[in-house]
Amino acid sequence: RLAAPPPPATVEVVVTAAPVAAGTPLDATMLRRAQAVPGTVPDGAATSVEALLGRAPLVALPPGLAVVDEVLAG
Repeated sequence: RLAAPPPPATVEVVVTAAPVAAGTPLDATMLRRAQAVPGTVPDGAATSVEALLGRAPLVALPPGLAVVDEVLAG
């Protein structure tokens, strides 16, 4: 019997927990940490919720989107 392959390595990123309207300052309830496979994470994806608090997206963000600096003001 063959053993199952090990699960892929993951990295922790910050994603939106719910839709966020453009211009709305981010707070902790709008964000959550998620595990992602390294090759699927966009360059510059946030890894710290705290670093995003108070910043506002320039565009509307759908739920589950990895937050990157390029879409945030401030």
